[in-house]
Amino acid sequence: MKEKLCRYCGKKIPNTNHGSSQHCNDDCTYQAKKKRSRAVYHEKGNKLSILTKNEKILSYFYPLVSASNDITFKMLDSMGFQWGIYEEEVFYLDRTWKKIGDFYYYLNNDKTISLRKK
Repeated sequence: MKEKLCRYCGKKIPNTNHGSSQHCNDDCTYQAKKKRSRAVYHEKGNKLSILTKNEKILSYFYPLVSASNDITFKMLDSMGFQWGIYEEEVFYLDRTWKKIGDFYYYLNNDKTISLRKK
């Protein structure tokens, strides 16, 4: 029979533990859960800070769009806009818009940005 090792500390899991056990004792189980929870917390916090930064960038450029000026992919990208982070996708005017805060944006084929406010 293959020896099972604790996923947290690497020690041997006693044969008296349940067959599906991944940790050698309750303390390792607790410490592993704490480590996972901490990672999830930081991941969510990081995503929130990126969303906040993206929203500030969109709010900075919104007056330009209102004044009929084009904004481009390059302009947002140079400000550090994170393209893969958004709250949700919304289908509107035959396009899939990305929502961040009060703003909806769409990247056109010519690399200009369509931007709307809620």
